[in-house]
Amino acid sequence: MPPRHLAPIGATYADKYPNALRRADLSAGPWNTTVVVRTWHRFLREVLCNERVAASGLFPPDQLAAQRALEEYLLAPTDAIAAAAARGIKNGGGCAVGVHLRAKKAGRLGIKGNDQNYFQWTEAEVWPRLRKALAGQPGGLFIAADGHSQGIRARFVAAARREKIAIVEPEWKGVAPSPAAAALAENHVLSRCAHLVPTDPSSTFFTVAAVRAASSNPRVRAVYVCPATVVEASPLSPFGQQQPCFFETTCPDPSVKLARTDNQYGYSVADKKVEVNLLKLNEQAGPHPPLDAALAEYPALHARELDKVRRGDETAKIVMVAVSNGLGNREHAVVSSFALALHLRAALFVNWEDRGCDLQADGMPKGTCAEASFDDLFQNPGFDWQGLRLVHHDGGNDVAATKEDDGACGDTSWRAKKSTSKSCTWVEGDIKARCGLAGEDGRLASDACPATCENKCHGGRRIVRFAMSYHGSRDGGHYIAEMGEVLRAKLSKEPWSRTVLVHVAHRYLREVFCNAEVAATGLFPRDPVFAQARLETFLLRPAPPVVAAVTGGLQNAGGCAVGVHLRSFHWEHSSSLFGWTPAEVWPKLRAAVAKRSGGLFIATDGHAAGIREQLVALARRDNVTVVEPDWAAANTFYGTHAVGGTMGGIEAALAENHLLSHCKRLVPTDGSTFFSIAAVRATLHKLGTARHDYVCSDNGRPCLFGTTCPDPEVGFGEDEFHYGYVAEHKWSYEVITSLGVN
Repeated sequence: MPPRHLAPIGATYADKYPNALRRADLSAGPWNTTVVVRTWHRFLREVLCNERVAASGLFPPDQLAAQRALEEYLLAPTDAIAAAAARGIKNGGGCAVGVHLRAKKAGRLGIKGNDQNYFQWTEAEVWPRLRKALAGQPGGLFIAADGHSQGIRARFVAAARREKIAIVEPEWKGVAPSPAAAALAENHVLSRCAHLVPTDPSSTFFTVAAVRAASSNPRVRAVYVCPATVVEASPLSPFGQQQPCFFETTCPDPSVKLARTDNQYGYSVADKKVEVNLLKLNEQAGPHPPLDAALAEYPALHARELDKVRRGDETAKIVMVAVSNGLGNREHAVVSSFALALHLRAALFVNWEDRGCDLQADGMPKGTCAEASFDDLFQNPGFDWQGLRLVHHDGGNDVAATKEDDGACGDTSWRAKKSTSKSCTWVEGDIKARCGLAGEDGRLASDACPATCENKCHGGRRIVRFAMSYHGSRDGGHYIAEMGEVLRAKLSKEPWSRTVLVHVAHRYLREVFCNAEVAATGLFPRDPVFAQARLETFLLRPAPPVVAAVTGGLQNAGGCAVGVHLRSFHWEHSSSLFGWTPAEVWPKLRAAVAKRSGGLFIATDGHAAGIREQLVALARRDNVTVVEPDWAAANTFYGTHAVGGTMGGIEAALAENHLLSHCKRLVPTDGSTFFSIAAVRATLHKLGTARHDYVCSDNGRPCLFGTTCPDPEVGFGEDEFHYGYVAEHKWSYEVITSLGVN
């Protein structure tokens, strides 16, 4: 027997020699004798992309076609396995959606088996989206699962059967299959489903099924072959996150090395999924049982209090926040008010005036950006956060109306131009100014809302006994508190314990966290940065189009190395406003990008757009990748949304904020609520050094966020109160930006 050549193509081989087989001369020794392969991974692309193999023309140039041809010849299932799979599909009327559950281990929390907590979701959260994916599709639901995920599979199956949705299962005709035979039958069933849903893209089980499916299902091929030509949202994602493409079908240039994942699983190096942690913030913040329980209970609590409002029950507990200004201020006010509502066990309602562009910026003509409502920007968190609307505000004569009250005010279908939320109830807030406005259908408000404009609408009900504003005042005996009073307030006493109307454009979250009553409950994590992120990820999940734009932008650029936020405060596009010019700063930015993977991202307000354009031009001149939201990807699946760039209004601003939070190094230019929100998110993404850079510690570095509470008698400094900054560590942003980029 000729000498054997041992080729251990496994983890060690793939790590150290991922391209050895691809470049080997297989006609020469030792390969041209006996070869013994010891491996637990695929190395098909290494063979197909071997220079001499490719030159021979032995295999089809499309690698998926080549793999499929080899499998059909070599690995045809036994008659019993094929029949079991075929019967299962027939019994289900076909397979509409196939899900592969793979936990990889016995659970993130150390619980052996059936641990749903390994995933970033629960089956109760995912089931409505799976049901929606099945709606209108011929066939049933198929779920393949590894041993660790059998409990989740059982609960999905039970949910489907409750709603009389067909479950696809291999039928063995009374013969108990071996575990291997059962797994192979499941793989063949999965490959014949119209839509495939992976939970772990590193699964060879799933990739084998996907290759088989892609050879016969053009849609599966369009979704999973890189670059994807069809955008398909994953039902597992609350944001509609795009399914990642897996497979290249041709060989890369010989000078390009195959990465380990490309070598073992066939993933595309150029288009492999960039880690986007929008789904993982709650996991990374860690469990906090009191807050976890409060958040789980909150939708039911909110429904109870809203029902009291509808019945006119004066004991209803309400926190209504009326927000204004830009995205950062609005998000801060909403999250701060949500924390207050959680402690008070009150229903939160958000009064969000639609907003488009910053029309004060130079060169921003009126109407440049479409207005975006609260529901355009964020997914509903499981309760009706706009079920009560503020329709009139006048220092103690504040009136709110429920959605049901709209009918008493006029035509419920009428909306003001360029708005999805300005109804007859909104007109009631200022009859004199709004009754002459035209709606989307061309009718004047006075025609669509006659009862309102004749001052005969009785839908509104007075709700306010107490309000909180920026500076505070006393108007006609109506008490309006200043935000700083939250720190020392007795929140369990009147007037806080009933209805609170919040008129603020700033954050007061640390005031809530540091209130003695709140701190004593242990409701929130002691670290306010983690606590803020937990609240945001529950309450302010970005809408699917925003997630698609963020994910696409990061994928296109291979990630974000450095993110800069330009904020000028001035109504002109002059680099002199910052104390530096783009030409002076660019060499430092370029060096910072070169030290990290990914491209350069620049977020800007409207006033600084000209400076952004100059920095982008310098980056493109030097072949530095520029990261931008991929609105084309969002529009492909979700319809028309903000036009790309930094001038797309508040929807684009939200996408830019999430993009900024995914950069490995963040660079601010001025004190900004927009930047502080991105920095909080970045501390949990853990892609870079944001927590080290911006959370205050004993290392003497400048920082943004304190994690301890002040003496109640001293309170917070003004900047720390509004933004969370620690006043004694506040720095000159101009100096940091022009000299400190590293």
